[in-house]
Order: sequence, then structure tokens, then C-alpha cells
Amino acid sequence: MNYNLIKSISSCVFIFIISVVSCQYPYHIEYEKECEFALNFYEEHKIEFQDQGTKIHVEAPFMFSIVAPEVSQFVKLSNTIETYSLKVLYVQYGKGYADFSIGHFQMKPSFIEGLENYIVNNKELKIKYKSYLFQDSKSKNARIERIDRLNSISWQIKYLSVFCDLIHHKFNTIQFASNSEKVRFFASAYNSGFHKSENELKSMQKMKYFPKFGLEKYNYSDITNWFYKEIQSD
Repeated sequence: MNYNLIKSISSCVFIFIISVVSCQYPYHIEYEKECEFALNFYEEHKIEFQDQGTKIHVEAPFMFSIVAPEVSQFVKLSNTIETYSLKVLYVQYGKGYADFSIGHFQMKPSFIEGLENYIVNNKELKIKYKSYLFQDSKSKNARIERIDRLNSISWQIKYLSVFCDLIHHKFNTIQFASNSEKVRFFASAYNSGFHKSENELKSMQKMKYFPKFGLEKYNYSDITNWFYKEIQSD
């Protein structure tokens, strides 16, 4: 057989293999069952999302989409183990010793403490969310109560609502071109940290790092936007 022909065929086969290996299915196809679980979760708790969203003038689909990727990756066994670790280490010694993400929304104790700190430093929000705060935020009892709240879906939805209100407050000068652009920004703040600057959060929307233990990595904001459009189309 002609050597050049063999070389040409080999090159084509190599390119084909590379193309197949590097081909990445969209998240909602790669994790079809997980996304279905998340959408069913929303339907089950839609009224709670609507109730909390109404208080801050945010639609339920918008709120849920922010945490939908996390819900799709929820594993009950892992959550049980991490919750137990928090009850042992975080409750006794604080976030410096244990700060695991728990619950369907994968919220950390430090995330809640961050919300509390922001609220305390704003007069308007401090009045609005007085019932969310503790007399002694650094006490053992406060840490116990945070873990109990994080194990409650209702409380996680409440904290999600607070988070959305906080982002509206912190980045009130941003003019979003569309709801999709807005939900992507909020998702980036939720997943990577609301303490980051506007430019940092926008840059995070270009990175692929989700899910944490997945072989293939996806962009969190892209997944959020898919959920948002999917729910809106129903």
C-alpha cells in the first residue's frame, strides 16, 4: 500500500479520535437524570420559592436557577457525612476547622456568616433581616442553629432570598442587558463568592470548574442559564 496513503489515513483516524475524546456533551445531556431531579425539586418547592421571591421582587424561576446546578449534584449520603462533620467540628471550633457545603443548595456555614456580616453592616438590611441574626454570632449556640437551618430546605430558600437581596444591594449600579445576563451574574456570585468584585465575577463566567468531582468540567453560569430558560419555557 502506498506509504502516503497510509500516512493520510492514520492522520484522519487520529484526528477523529481526538475529536471524539474532546467532544463534550452539554451538561443537561451528560447529567440528564440529575437535571430531571433538580427540575422535580423545583416543582415540589415552587410555592416556597414564589413566597420568598415575592418579598424581594424576584421571580421564582430566577431564584431557583441560581442553585439548580447544585441541586442536580446533591448526594444524600455525602450530605449526611459532611453534616455530621460540621456538627462535630464546626459547632465545637468554628469554620476554621470545618466548612463543608451541605444541603440541596450546598451552602457553607461561612456563606451564612458572610451574609450575616453584610447585613449587620447595613442599617436597612439589619432591620429587615433582624430575625436571621444572632445575639452572639460567634457563640456555640449560634453555630448549632446555623447547621440546623442549613439542614432545612425552607431555611436554605430563605437564605437564597437574602443572598439575592444582598446582590441587588451590593451591585445596584449594574445595568443588565437581559434576565439571562443577570441570572448568569448572580450564579457566578453564588458559586464563586459574593465578596468578589464585579469584574472578578464576570471573569468567572468564562471558566469551567463544575461539578467539583466531575471528569468533565462545565461553566456554572451556563448551566444556570439553561435551567432558567428551561423553566421559563414550561
